[in-house]
Amino acid sequence: MIEKMKQCKFLLMLLLLFIGRGAYAQNVVDSKNIFTETFDKMKGKGGNDGNFYVLASPFGNLSSGDFDNAGWSHWGGSNGKADKCVRIEMSASLTTPALTNLKGDAFLFFRAAQNRNVATSINLSISGEGSLSEKSVKLEKTFNDYVVLIKDATPETKIKFSCSIGGCFFLDNVKIERAIVLDEATDNAQTLSDNDKLTVNVAFNRPLSPDYWNTVALPFDVQAADMSKIFGEDVKVKAFDRWDAAAQTLFFKDAAAIVAGTPYLVKPSEAVGSLMLTDIKVVADAKTVTSGPVDFHAIFSPTTINASDVFLGTDGMLYRPDTDVEGAANMKGFRAFFSGLTDLTNAKVNIDGTLTSIGSISGNASVEAAKVYTIDGQYVGNSTKGLKKGFYIVGGKKVLL
Repeated sequence: MIEKMKQCKFLLMLLLLFIGRGAYAQNVVDSKNIFTETFDKMKGKGGNDGNFYVLASPFGNLSSGDFDNAGWSHWGGSNGKADKCVRIEMSASLTTPALTNLKGDAFLFFRAAQNRNVATSINLSISGEGSLSEKSVKLEKTFNDYVVLIKDATPETKIKFSCSIGGCFFLDNVKIERAIVLDEATDNAQTLSDNDKLTVNVAFNRPLSPDYWNTVALPFDVQAADMSKIFGEDVKVKAFDRWDAAAQTLFFKDAAAIVAGTPYLVKPSEAVGSLMLTDIKVVADAKTVTSGPVDFHAIFSPTTINASDVFLGTDGMLYRPDTDVEGAANMKGFRAFFSGLTDLTNAKVNIDGTLTSIGSISGNASVEAAKVYTIDGQYVGNSTKGLKKGFYIVGGKKVLL
């Protein structure tokens, strides 16, 4: 028994020695959360007490005991405790501990506000490998929540929050959560497979234009109540209804929501860029909607479509890929295309009640948005919509409108 007590005491001494050399436990509150800092130990004025006009005194009064996590570092004397948050100003900075639980991609969340009505931005930088989607964020005169993507991080990664010479701000609730990145230009198959039916944070890149109908296939649902949050108030969404062989027409119908994996046509009310989405249930399977001989295929990764396949151009007309042009058949991810349309001579598209005839249109083009030029070489946009009748060059081909 005495010998066992000696062994336990020795192991405890080793553990204490290891802790003393800089190892520390970070405040991780759930399986998705990598790091969280509330700053609730801070006892000072400003920020959470509603006071956004606090002078710099007392200066530099931060200590290790003020933080939830060990390992924070700060530079410059003009920083201090506020009311359950921290105050940083006049070129000072605050740096997280090494994020020992982080490997890969994550979202950085934080809450921040201006101090003393000074137009201020938080400057963000990263060390120990990795990159940030934003290098600074502009603050307002009250607290707002911010989110930034961390890419390719390691357990040595640290994030620095710093201030300009004349700036000053309050920082609160720093949190880092794991995320996955889904990009139209990369192969997303493995990422989707690894996270199939899991609820995760998603950095999603599939730009959408408000100027034309975009084919869209999403690996997650968008409920009707959330449509305007992502695509704008007046977004229009169409689902493939049917192929009418007698009328030689593809018909589309209104859709109130988006079902994961299903192909749609979407026209947002404003341009949509990269999205930062939290708590999203991901689905790995891309679906095909069939009507008669026609299939509408959803794709989640870049795909080379066949010469017999058909895609919807930015002008609302149907095209086959130009096999004579290298790369012209390459379609980026999170889009859709048609197969089974053997003859485009009299085929039409009915999206919003009007028929788009394609009888006079060249059947070959690039699957990407083609630039449109007049016959004499003048660039007139990425769509033929609204142009006067006549000949134009679309995707390197002469087209008669």
